[in-house]
Amino acid sequence: MSSSEKWMVLRLAGPMMSWRLAGRKGTKMTYDHPTLSAMVGMIMSALGGERQDIKMTAEIASSLRMTSFNLSRPGDGALLEDFQTVGRGMGGSASDDSGVPFTAKLNDKGEWERGRKKIITRRYYLSDGRFLVMLSGFADKIDRYWEAIRRPQHPLFLGTHCCLCSERIDMGVYESEEAAMEAISIEAKSLGLKTINREADVDDVSQANNTLPDYPIQFGLATGGYGRRPVRDDILEV
Repeated sequence: MSSSEKWMVLRLAGPMMSWRLAGRKGTKMTYDHPTLSAMVGMIMSALGGERQDIKMTAEIASSLRMTSFNLSRPGDGALLEDFQTVGRGMGGSASDDSGVPFTAKLNDKGEWERGRKKIITRRYYLSDGRFLVMLSGFADKIDRYWEAIRRPQHPLFLGTHCCLCSERIDMGVYESEEAAMEAISIEAKSLGLKTINREADVDDVSQANNTLPDYPIQFGLATGGYGRRPVRDDILEV
């Protein structure tokens, strides 16, 4: 590790959170760890950026290494299911799973016609989840992101269309990975945990046991806006 690097740790805790992966389907499932795309989006919001800003997305995504830790206690982090209607009904328009628009409009006889009917989507959330996310990078980048997180220009949501943090998000910035890991261990022990699930970036794909489509290239695209990120999941004793 270079002496010019720093590590910041964010605490993500709240009544509901949704860490969605790339793609738009009728069922919108949440992943069981915070995603890189969610962290990049959070930092962009803190900096006052716009989600359509491809340059800022690339700059932030390429500057970070991410490790997340699940500190949810037994009974927390349960899956919640919600139902939402996609499509605005009479006179409105939206898109279905395939991205094909459907509309409702008056015909020449004054009768309502619909090309494609509205659909009900299932959306899933984690309830009462608690995670710590360690983000590392060059010191100047981490310092900039850290100050923005502490004084955000836009609200910092826990994933897609979800709640704000219920606790302080800014846990600390550290000069070494060892110091950051010690702070994470102390937090886990304070919750009575002996082991925690860890998910970390890996450089060597052969060391990965999962790849996630959460490396953001351009937000807001139904397909093609994300690359894959190799990660390794394991259990860490604290």
